[in-house]
Amino acid sequence: CIELENISIPSSVIIIDSYAFQYCSNLASVYFKSPFSVKSFGESIFNHCISLKIISIPSSANLSRIYQLKNDKRVLKY
Repeated sequence: CIELENISIPSSVIIIDSYAFQYCSNLASVYFKSPFSVKSFGESIFNHCISLKIISIPSSANLSRIYQLKNDKRVLKY
């Protein structure tokens, strides 16, 4: 996924498997569409995504149970 720079995750996605975007070195932004429906995140989803600056998530999203994003400084709620 070297050429992947931006991705928009539709609200129909409820599971993101472990290492889904691992080594996507040019991935700069991830946008989760509203309503936020993801119930399960695997491990190390954004592992080695060295260009990733912003993970946009709807403000209504409850991240308390999603430890992978809970304290990630790249998360921006909109």
